[in-house]
Amino acid sequence: MSLLCAARDLRCARACLRSERASAACRQNVSGLGPALQQRQQPSGGAWRRRRRSGGSSARRPVPAQAQRGSDEPELDLVERLVGKLFGRQALEDPTPGGLKRLSDDAAKELYPAVTDQFAAPLPGDGDDVAALRPLLAQTQLESAPLRMAYDADEDGWTPDAFHAAVDSFGAALVVAQTEGGALVGGYNARGWVSLCEDRDSPASFLYAWRDGDVSQRPLKLPKVGGPALAVVRDAAGQGLFFGPDGLHIPLAPGNERLAKCKLGPYYSRLPDGGKCLFAAGESGKGVQLMGLRAYVAEGRGEEWELDGIVDCWRLDDKATVLFGSGKKLGLLHWPMPGCTLVLIDVHKAPPAVLPLLEHEVELAACGAENDDGGVDGGGGAAGGTGVPRPMLPRIIMTAESDVPAFANFRTAIKVLPLRVRPSDIAPVVDYYLRRFCRKRSLGGITLTPGAVRRLESYAFPGNVRELQGLVERAAPQALGEGQHRLISEEQLWFAKKQVRDVLRLDLLTTFPQLRQFLCIEWWTERINFGFTAWVYPLIVAVLLWGPQDRDHNFALNAFWAWWWPGVSIVYPFLGRVWCSVCPFMITGELVQRWRISRGAELLKWPREQLDQWGAWSLFAMFAAILVWEEVWDLPHTAALSGWLLILITAGAGVCSGECNTFTCYKGSPSAGPESLASAGCPLHSRPAQLTDNKNCTLCMECLRACPHRSVEFRFRFPGADPWAGQKATAEEVALMWMLLGAVHLHHLPALCLQLGVDPGVVMGGRLPHIAASLAVLAGPGLTALAVDRGWRWGGAQWSYAAAGAASWQMLLRRQAPTAAGAGTDADGASGGPAAVVWPPSPLSSWQLRQEAARAPPFLDMSYGYLVLVWGATLAHHYDSLLEEAGRILPVAATTFGLDAPAWLPQLTMQPEVSHAMQGTILLFSAAASLGILRNIGGQSWAQLAPHVALTAAFTAELWHLIMP
Repeated sequence: MSLLCAARDLRCARACLRSERASAACRQNVSGLGPALQQRQQPSGGAWRRRRRSGGSSARRPVPAQAQRGSDEPELDLVERLVGKLFGRQALEDPTPGGLKRLSDDAAKELYPAVTDQFAAPLPGDGDDVAALRPLLAQTQLESAPLRMAYDADEDGWTPDAFHAAVDSFGAALVVAQTEGGALVGGYNARGWVSLCEDRDSPASFLYAWRDGDVSQRPLKLPKVGGPALAVVRDAAGQGLFFGPDGLHIPLAPGNERLAKCKLGPYYSRLPDGGKCLFAAGESGKGVQLMGLRAYVAEGRGEEWELDGIVDCWRLDDKATVLFGSGKKLGLLHWPMPGCTLVLIDVHKAPPAVLPLLEHEVELAACGAENDDGGVDGGGGAAGGTGVPRPMLPRIIMTAESDVPAFANFRTAIKVLPLRVRPSDIAPVVDYYLRRFCRKRSLGGITLTPGAVRRLESYAFPGNVRELQGLVERAAPQALGEGQHRLISEEQLWFAKKQVRDVLRLDLLTTFPQLRQFLCIEWWTERINFGFTAWVYPLIVAVLLWGPQDRDHNFALNAFWAWWWPGVSIVYPFLGRVWCSVCPFMITGELVQRWRISRGAELLKWPREQLDQWGAWSLFAMFAAILVWEEVWDLPHTAALSGWLLILITAGAGVCSGECNTFTCYKGSPSAGPESLASAGCPLHSRPAQLTDNKNCTLCMECLRACPHRSVEFRFRFPGADPWAGQKATAEEVALMWMLLGAVHLHHLPALCLQLGVDPGVVMGGRLPHIAASLAVLAGPGLTALAVDRGWRWGGAQWSYAAAGAASWQMLLRRQAPTAAGAGTDADGASGGPAAVVWPPSPLSSWQLRQEAARAPPFLDMSYGYLVLVWGATLAHHYDSLLEEAGRILPVAATTFGLDAPAWLPQLTMQPEVSHAMQGTILLFSAAASLGILRNIGGQSWAQLAPHVALTAAFTAELWHLIMP
């Protein structure tokens, strides 16, 4: 989401709109609503005269809060003095100082549903009409307030515009209507009307009726049910009166101005006899004609109401009445509110007819001009045709999820990062939504517990702010406590839990912001790869090809087999495939690709589908060939062959990179600001959002540089986290893993032959037997594990059938035993019947055990439990080279170039006993970790995992014997 105009804190978007003080003058010549009220009318008509507002103008201006106090400051009470001490005297002008809200006695009455068994007494000075209606107002804010008639449909007109022009922003209102059948019906709107296209929520609203028209009797009062929501709906210019979605409807629609409908039950209580209609007996709730319609509001100034200056543009009508006004009603764009801010959410979703109007107004605001030419009508215009300048808001903020060309010429664009990369902003946004939720429902404050805040901050929010709003609005009704102490705990936010793929992972870029800066600098990996590795790598290959051919005199051979292999094994569990980001093989391929592009060649498309289907199996076959070549031709001790191995791998990498033609955004992009640096694009044509694992990621960090949204995450994960979190098993990965375990056995082929009683000279004497034996050893661990798993499952199934049959036979004998015993009892009372046979021992428990074995997870899933053991075996195999040989690389480098190694050259070597101790520790640790992961994947008891436990122990013992003879 992007901001089209600048503002940092949305809290400044609140605008307090105040209506003018109404006059106390009386209105003349008003007709009565019905015979019942007309009988109480005074002959002079003075008490039944309509009270009008002075000045004759309906344009209302906000009254400054300071003017309400008058010239003499009243004495402060205890609460005001306390608030003044804590927040300062200026906080007394704030309706919610420090987030606290002080209610008047009248406002506090309307925090609860309307009472039906209490009725107010008329006030001195009430006219006959008001005195007849006063009993309805018990326990409301109008109970003790002088009332005036603000609207009379017969004089003002049966139109929605006339109704809203008379009652909007004057606070709570009482509506009374007379039907053709003589019933007097209506409703009390505790929040009043403001024509801002929103629903008005209040638990104190109610409907009422004198069904026979006799106001001398007690009326029927029907309170709001189902909570405060939707007490009054469609509060917008051009709409009539709607108490609830289907309570009492008086649309004032053209052609049916006097039509009224009623349906009780869903939002307002039914009649005592269960009836669903307010109207007189014999009148249908589906529609009656009204004889009169009036509305009463409090005397004096209107309601001082607070509005968040935030408008959802997708809710606007085609005239955007909320923004531009209607008739004589001012819109939000034209209220004189210095220093205020209006926020328009999702402006790209506004109706097409609204965008030109809004474009004109925003252009005026951007130019600092006032619209004194009559203004844009927009449904009437706040000052249309009057020539009176309409004040503009000093700042307008718009948000959009896509570009809106209409505002391109006069906007300041601000890129707003998603919530997942700015978790510190979550708490203020949640506080805003909770305050708005509480205000609409007249509730006390709701806050989050620290645990709930941490849960929200750890959630990724794929739906961004909209999803956060939904989470808060679903959790708010479940808040615990009462009054001002309602809390939302972590349990109420269960739907914001981490996804399974996020378990046991830590985003390092969020935890360590400096790491992002390091990974985005040019040194990583551009200068390392093309300023150092690209020049050093050919020299290493040349030394291998033409230098000394043994490891005691060739430092490149020493670095390749004593440094590189152990180093990769150590780094991989903690940093993953970080070596791939500086791998010289891929660097050479990148150089080939750049050279071809400079020559005008058009690169082929990256074969993603073919690679996903056959790529892993191709790697499996090539890796197997390399391992056999390494063993049969003794590559670790032959420098030239090791050099050719590097050349072959480099050639393969060059072909793969040369076929990629994607180099913008995830393909690569030029620099686009501080959040989007110049990038060559992903060498594997992968999108970070689509990666379920890191097998298609080389950690080159090109996506991190190119992404302007900070969507890329660089996570540390606990070793073995993928099997623990339930990753998807694939046959090719399992095959590669078992082949790596076979490679460890292959590296100790002579010891393995002696263990099996085979002469190593026979096996290794010829190339063909040696190749065949190497392939067999590579496949041995995987085939052994598969055979054990299949045997356990097959044996479990056979035992299940046998145990089930034995259990059935035993139950049959037990059923026949009582009958046989009764028929074969001898004279002494001894039973001569057959005894129950119990065989095999505990058949049901054996049956259950075998059934559990048959229901164990598939072999592919269980194989991932051996991953740590494979890693430990590989590392233990290379550890003696690391400890006993790698530290001699400087003396070996001197001898590589024909120099005598000086005695002062440093070297570090360990005794074989130390390396054996480290190798044993690694094997034991990896075996224990594998057992833990196997238990988690299998989800069974140790007895049910007996074959895998035995197989792990056997592999560990065998590796111990081979690696540490």
